[in-house]
Amino acid sequence: RIGELGMAVNFGLSATAVGVFSVAAIILAIIVRVEFVYAFIKRPVSWLFRLVELAGLSYAGRLLLLLPFPDAVFHRMQGPLGLLDALANFIFFIVTALFLLAIPTCWRSRDPEMKWIGAALTFLTFEELNRYLSALRLPHFPQDAMAGGVDVDVRALSFVIFSVIMIVSMTFRYRRVQSQNQTMEQEFEAARSVQQLLVPTSENGADAIPQIPGLTIKSVYHPAQTVGGDFFQIIPTADDGAIVVIGDVAGKGLQAAMTVSLLVGALRMLAESTSSPAAILAGLNRRLHGRSSSFTTCLALHVARDGTVLAASAGHLQPYLNGAEMALEPGLPLGVLADAEYPEMRFDLLRGSILTLLTDGVVEATSTSKELFGFARTEAISMESAHSIAATAQAFGAPAPPADDITVLTLTRVPLSPSVSLA
Repeated sequence: RIGELGMAVNFGLSATAVGVFSVAAIILAIIVRVEFVYAFIKRPVSWLFRLVELAGLSYAGRLLLLLPFPDAVFHRMQGPLGLLDALANFIFFIVTALFLLAIPTCWRSRDPEMKWIGAALTFLTFEELNRYLSALRLPHFPQDAMAGGVDVDVRALSFVIFSVIMIVSMTFRYRRVQSQNQTMEQEFEAARSVQQLLVPTSENGADAIPQIPGLTIKSVYHPAQTVGGDFFQIIPTADDGAIVVIGDVAGKGLQAAMTVSLLVGALRMLAESTSSPAAILAGLNRRLHGRSSSFTTCLALHVARDGTVLAASAGHLQPYLNGAEMALEPGLPLGVLADAEYPEMRFDLLRGSILTLLTDGVVEATSTSKELFGFARTEAISMESAHSIAATAQAFGAPAPPADDITVLTLTRVPLSPSVSLA
């Protein structure tokens, strides 16, 4: 349209500049039309229309008009240049016909505005095809119509109709998308509320974390999105000990949150019949295998009343004991192999000792210079509070929001209350 406007408006440009711009605009229009239609119907451009795009480049030969030819040479070129014009019009005719491929897509769409767009596109396409038939001196309908003594350009009218319908249709689509986004936000908020019940943290109040004799437990959970794929559970056992599980589902969003719900439900059922970390991980693995396309890393511990700890790992980050990274033998992540086994390791959590469990959102926090927070920094702060560790990792990646969920859990062995009998 800008190129056509240049025929009626004086932009103060030289004839050479106008000529170069006109040729470039025509070539670009051919390529853009092909790309637009195939993008609209969501298909890759076929090899045939790749050839059409290349053929459109031949119109660059018209730039020969800008060269200072002698008159005799120029007149001999009139024939080839006329062929270039005819070739350009023929290519435009083929490319315009390509718009017919988009029309069935419009009519089959469930969105009501797409049918209006399809109708407008049909009128516009046939009017454009008629125009190129005229340029090729082939039979065509008149391009102008007289209405009350006014000469109406049918082509201009078709563009006005198409533009108005597109504006109105996009307005309705925008409103519908807004409504859908509001519904999704409400669903995510509901999912977040459910996840807060499944993954309670000490930030939600003192009663959110079960009270375990001889242990002070603090936790922080910061999902990267509204809902996340990290989870942990602290389940008291009948012997005044606790089952502690922390995990990380691969991925984010609702799919990861649904997997978390599956695992937490299965974990609580398993904890009713066993306190063995190896048995718990094996049970979770059987429950997850074949039910999800993603995998989950997980760490399970049983902390006895006397401070004895049994631990098993399903590919999860190693815990930190008193500021040093431990060396648990890792098993396969959950969901990878149905009959995977998980070796257990035993150690003692002495009074005053701090055991820190976390997910990879801490280690993989990334600065603006693309530097990872890393294991060395994580180990250096592993004896700090759960809140401090999470805040340090978040500050390292600031001002960008965390790319992954951050979960930190600290267990500190403290003396039993005098009112608690050791018998």
